[in-house]
Amino acid sequence: RNRKMMTAGTIDVRQEWNELTDYDQELYLDAVETAIERGLHQRFALWHVNSQVWAHDTCSFFLWHRYFTRAYERMLQSLMARMENVTIPYWNIVRDYNKQEDGSYKCREYGTCSSIVYDLGGKPTGSSEEDIYYRAYFDIEELGWIHQGPPIQNMWDDKQRGGTVRFDMLVERIPKGCSATEVSNLFIDPKHQEESSSLLSTKQNALNFWRRLQVGVHDNVHDTVGGFMRRPASPIDPLFFPWHSTIDAIGYLYEICHHQIVDIENESLPATVENQDWNWDNSCWYTPEAKELYPDARYRNSLSKEWFLQTGSESNSSNISIWEDPLIGSFFMNSDDLTWWNLLNTTTSNPQLGYIYSDNILPEVQELLRNDSKICPTNLKGMRRFSPTKTDRLQPRSSFTAQEIITDFVPAWMDQAVFSWKNRVANDGGLNSSIEQLKSHSFCLFENLDHDTLERWAIDNAFVADIVPHNRIIHHPACQGILLFNEDSIFVQNSTVLQPPPMSSPADRHGLSIFVYLASAIYIAIQGAQVVAHWS
Repeated sequence: RNRKMMTAGTIDVRQEWNELTDYDQELYLDAVETAIERGLHQRFALWHVNSQVWAHDTCSFFLWHRYFTRAYERMLQSLMARMENVTIPYWNIVRDYNKQEDGSYKCREYGTCSSIVYDLGGKPTGSSEEDIYYRAYFDIEELGWIHQGPPIQNMWDDKQRGGTVRFDMLVERIPKGCSATEVSNLFIDPKHQEESSSLLSTKQNALNFWRRLQVGVHDNVHDTVGGFMRRPASPIDPLFFPWHSTIDAIGYLYEICHHQIVDIENESLPATVENQDWNWDNSCWYTPEAKELYPDARYRNSLSKEWFLQTGSESNSSNISIWEDPLIGSFFMNSDDLTWWNLLNTTTSNPQLGYIYSDNILPEVQELLRNDSKICPTNLKGMRRFSPTKTDRLQPRSSFTAQEIITDFVPAWMDQAVFSWKNRVANDGGLNSSIEQLKSHSFCLFENLDHDTLERWAIDNAFVADIVPHNRIIHHPACQGILLFNEDSIFVQNSTVLQPPPMSSPADRHGLSIFVYLASAIYIAIQGAQVVAHWS
C-alpha cells in the first residue's frame, strides 16, 4: 500500500501505462476516482472549457497544456499520502498503431490494440446502436457509446446521468498520424527541410513544431476517439490527461533534439539556448477570433496572467484567473515570470515542473531520431536514463471482500457518521427522525455504490474523513427521496466542491449485491436504538 511510483530523487518520472505495475495502475485509478468525488477533476475540465481560444487558437497551445497537465498531476499527488508520487502515465500509441498495421497481431482498432482505452473508463455498457446515448457536461452535449467504468463510475453529467461517451472503439482505427514516421516527421520544419539542421533550433521553428503537433497527431486522436474527447469538455474523459502526457512527451523529445541537454545537477540553461534569436515579438494567432480577443498576443506574453486561464466567457473582463480559484488554484505555479524558459521540461530549475519521462519513451520514435541528425541534431545524446521497475508487477492494492466491508467498516462508518451529522445539525427539532433518514440514505449508498469505491473508502478511511464532512455524493440518484428534510438547513456549508457534487453510479465493477443492503439493515435493526441513544 505504501510503495511509491517511480521517482528520480525529487523528480517525478512519467511512465507508459502498460509499464506500470498493477499496483500503480490501481493507484492511478484510485487517485482519479478520488478527484472526481471531490469535484476537482470536473473543475479542471471546466477551466479547459472556458479557455478554448487562448489554449487552442494561439501559440500557447503546447505550453498551456503542459502547465495544465502538470497542475492536474500535482492535484492527484495532494489527495492522499499513498498518492503523493502518482504521475500521469503516457500512452504509447505509436506501438499500438504498429500492432494495428501488423498482420501478426490480432488487433485492428483502438479497442483491441490499445488496452488503455478500456482500462480508463471501462468497456461500453451497450452492444447495439440502441445503446448510443447523450451525455452533457457544462451545457455541452455529445452522443456516443456510454463508458462508465473506473475511474469514472462515480461521475455524473449535468442531468445526473453516469459516465462519458466515445465513438465505437471496436470500429475506430488508430490514425496514420500516430505512426513513428509521421511523428518523427513533425520534427522537420517544412520551410527548412533542405537547409542546415541548425535552423531547426530557432524559436520560430519551435512554434511551427508545436502547431504541427497540435493539428496532426493531437487532433487525430481526439477526433477519432470522439465523444467529449473532440469537444471543449474533453478533460472529462479519463483518456485526456494520459493523451496529453503523450503529446507532452513528444515535445520533450523535440526539446532534447533541438536544444542542448540542460545541466540538471547545476540547474541551469545552456548559454546556446539563452543566446538564440527567439523572435520575441512574433504574433501567434491561428483564428480571427483569437486575434479579436487577444490583439496584443505575442510570444513574450503567451503565458501572461491576464490571458492564461479565466472562468466564464474569455471576453468577460470580470472573470477570475486560475490562481484565484479556491479549489484548484494552488496547484498552478503563480509567477509573474511564466515564460518558455521555466517550462522547458529538460530542466529541473523550476520546482513546479520537476518531472521527466522514463528512458524507453516512445522507443519506435526514438530509433528514428537517433539515426537522423537532420531531424534530431543531438541524436538524443545525453538523454537522462530512468527505466521503470517491474518488481511487484502482479502486486494488487489492498483488498477487502464484501463481507469484510459489512462487518469491519460499515458499523464504524455509521457510528462516526451519526456523530458527525449530529454535531452539524442547525436545529435540534426532529433530530432523531433526521438521523434515521441520514442512516437510511447511507445504507442506500452502500448498496448502490460499486465495490471498488467502497474498498477505496476502506483503504483511505475516506467515508468519515472525506465524504461525510463535505456532503459529497449526497444527491445519489438511486437514493433521492430518502432525505425528506432540507439538507441545506442541516449541514454546515463547508463543501470544497464548487460545482454540484459528483454523483455515484450503480455498481458496474465487482458490484455488491443486495446482500449488502439487507445485512446493513439487519445490523441497524439490532443496533439502531443503542446507536441513537448513545449519540442523543
